[in-house]
Amino acid sequence: MATKVLAKICNSSGIHQCKPSLFPLVVCTLVHLTIDHGVSPMSAICFAYYGSMIAYLGDLRGGHRFTKLAKALINKSQYNTNENAGEDTLSYIEPIQSIIEYRKDGIQKALAGGDIQSACANTLLVTIDQLWSGAPLTQVKEGLASAQQSSKFLTFSGCAHTQFLEGYDHQVGLVYLRIVEIFVSRLMIDENTNAGMSASSNTNPYQLRVHTFYQVIVSLVFDNVDEMKCYAEKYFDITSNDWYLQSVYAGHFFCLGLASFRIYRETREELWAQRANKLRERIQSWNEHGSRWNFKHKLELMKAEEAYSNGNFASAQGLYDEAVSTAKQHKFIQDEALAYELAAKFHFAIGNKSISLKYFIEAHEKYYEWNAFAKNHSRMHCLLEDQQGLISTDDTP
Repeated sequence: MATKVLAKICNSSGIHQCKPSLFPLVVCTLVHLTIDHGVSPMSAICFAYYGSMIAYLGDLRGGHRFTKLAKALINKSQYNTNENAGEDTLSYIEPIQSIIEYRKDGIQKALAGGDIQSACANTLLVTIDQLWSGAPLTQVKEGLASAQQSSKFLTFSGCAHTQFLEGYDHQVGLVYLRIVEIFVSRLMIDENTNAGMSASSNTNPYQLRVHTFYQVIVSLVFDNVDEMKCYAEKYFDITSNDWYLQSVYAGHFFCLGLASFRIYRETREELWAQRANKLRERIQSWNEHGSRWNFKHKLELMKAEEAYSNGNFASAQGLYDEAVSTAKQHKFIQDEALAYELAAKFHFAIGNKSISLKYFIEAHEKYYEWNAFAKNHSRMHCLLEDQQGLISTDDTP
C-alpha cells in the first residue's frame, strides 16, 4: 500500500509543479522500499523515475539502464498501467517516432486497467510527440481534438474529481492542451491569440515556461526578433527546480538555442552567445550519448548558426546542408523546413542570391507539406517576391 501511494504521488503533476523538492525524496524512498521488501508492481514506476533523475543529472546511459529495468518489470508482471515507465528517458535514446508507439500501448493498458485519467493523459502525450516528430499539423490538430474530447468525457463522468491528485492532473493537462492548441493554430491559420493562457492569468512557473517556450517558437518561425528576445528573456528568467528528464526538453533546448544565436547576431550581446553555446553543448551531449536519429540534425543546425554568428561562413555552408540532409533522412519535416529557411537567410546575407532563392523555395514546400499554412501565406510568399526581384543582381549567369 505504501509503495502504491508513493508511486501515485510520484507520478502526479502536483509534486512536479508544487513541491518539486520532494520528488527525489519520494523516488529514493520507493527504491529503498523495493530493496528492503522486494519487487512490487509499483517498483517499475520508481525505477523509471530514478533512471530519469540520473539521466537529467547527466548520465543518460545509466538512466536508460533503469528505464529498461522498469520496462522489463512491467512486461514480466503484465501489470496494466499507464504510469510513467520511462518513455521520457527513452525519447533520448530511441527515435522519437518509436516513443509514440509506447505511448499508444500505454493508452491500451490504462483502459484495460480502468484508468481513464491516465489514458487521457497519454492521448495528449501522443499528440505532443507527434508534433515534435514532424507529423502533419492537421494530424496533430486531430489528436488535440481527440484529447479534448477525452477530457470532456473525464470531466462529465466525474472521474477527474474523485481524488485530489487526479483532479489536479486533469486541470494541468487541460492547460497544456490549450497551449499546444494555440501554437498549432498560429502555424496553420495565424490565429494570433493567447486566450486561455496569458502570462497574467497563470503564475505557475512550469506552465508559464511551457507557454513562453511556444511563443519563442512562433517568433522564431515567423522571424520576429523583438518578440523572440522578449519571450526568450522571460523563459530564461523563469525558475523551476526540475529533477527528471522530460522528452520536451530536447525541443526546448534546440529552439531556444537557435533563437539565442539569432538574437546574438541582432544585438551582439555576449550573454546570448553564452546561452546559445550552453544549449548547443547539451544537444551535443545527447547526440553523443543518446539517439543520433533525434539529435544529429539539431546539432548540425545549431553548429551552422553558431558558425554564421561567428563569421565562419565556409563552415556554416556545409553545416546547413548537412542539417537539411539529416533532417530529411530522419523524417523531421518541420526541422528540415526550418533548416532550409535558415540556410536561405544565411546565403541571402552573404550575397548568394540564387542559392538563397533555391532554399527559400524548398522551405516553402516543406512548410506546406507540414501544413504550416500561416507561415507560407504571411512570410514565405513575401520573401519569395523579394528574392525574385533581387535575382537579377546575382553574379551568376
